[in-house]
Amino acid sequence: MKSKILYLHIGTEKTGTKSIQNFLSTNAELLQEDGFYVADFLGEAHRKVTGIAFNHYSKDDLFITECQDSESTQEKVEYIEKVRAEFSNHAISTTYPKWIISSEFLQARLQTKEEVERLRTFLSAFFNKIYVVLYIRNQADAACSLWSTAVSSGLAWTLFPEPSEVSYAFDHRRTIQLWSSIFSEDVCVRLFDSDQFVGGALINDFCYATSINLNDKYAIPPRQNESLPYLGIKTLAYINKNIPYFIDGKINPLRHKLIEQVSEYFRKIDPSPTIIENSIRKKYYDFYNKSNEWVKENYFKDKTQLFNYFPVCAADLNNFYSSERLYQIYSDLISLIYKRDSA
Repeated sequence: MKSKILYLHIGTEKTGTKSIQNFLSTNAELLQEDGFYVADFLGEAHRKVTGIAFNHYSKDDLFITECQDSESTQEKVEYIEKVRAEFSNHAISTTYPKWIISSEFLQARLQTKEEVERLRTFLSAFFNKIYVVLYIRNQADAACSLWSTAVSSGLAWTLFPEPSEVSYAFDHRRTIQLWSSIFSEDVCVRLFDSDQFVGGALINDFCYATSINLNDKYAIPPRQNESLPYLGIKTLAYINKNIPYFIDGKINPLRHKLIEQVSEYFRKIDPSPTIIENSIRKKYYDFYNKSNEWVKENYFKDKTQLFNYFPVCAADLNNFYSSERLYQIYSDLISLIYKRDSA
């Protein structure tokens, strides 16, 4: 078998994974011309790659969607064997020297060394070299993005998440140690920070990390999951609380396009990046400081600090909007919704 390289992108929480995946799927044929094979046979977000690492003891919603009886040991084993056989067939039959797999489920679902080792052992039969690429982000900013996404999906999160509530995704030391314990020096850790990106953009940086020669023939899809401004998140969270998305298991008719309309309104009146007040940033800084110091010492020794936790734009949000401005914002929003419902 000819030499093959695999770039395994661990889609860590709120680090532009959807944008990377859209770039890969949009340009899959062009990438093949340059010797890269995007493993889209693994399904959306390359979800099925985690099935390779599971065993019949594993509990995962993948079995719920793919097996008639998700508790059946036999069905689990058969499904895992099916995924592995499908992967083997593609790996043997394709001649592209470089593969790319990108999945957020690699972080979200694979939580033990045994699972990661099982994945590496299987993949090593087909690839001479496996590089793990993962991005890490300032935890306060990542949590704010997560908060925005949750509220935009209909959840009534009226308060900024506590650091301990999101440590499953944002303890970067834990994530890196898990994957480096199996893939050792082949783990490439990159900072999710526009000031640190090669070329100043995520796609440019990802292409650099995976040796893709980014040029004008490739299409760059628009950014995905743009966060709402702070006031928009808070407003939408309270709307979700008082006008729930579902009533008795059915979509609330009062919610028709409400999220889209409110989100568009707040992005229009406040297109600036979401501002997080310093008290919240301090809480996140203190909680994750040991984890971040370990990452800095092991992967970014040249930096004085891993993340800029207290940017100039941070503010006391209680004083960010004047009372008069708030009256105007909400009267305009009420008028907008009223006109929509009257149409």
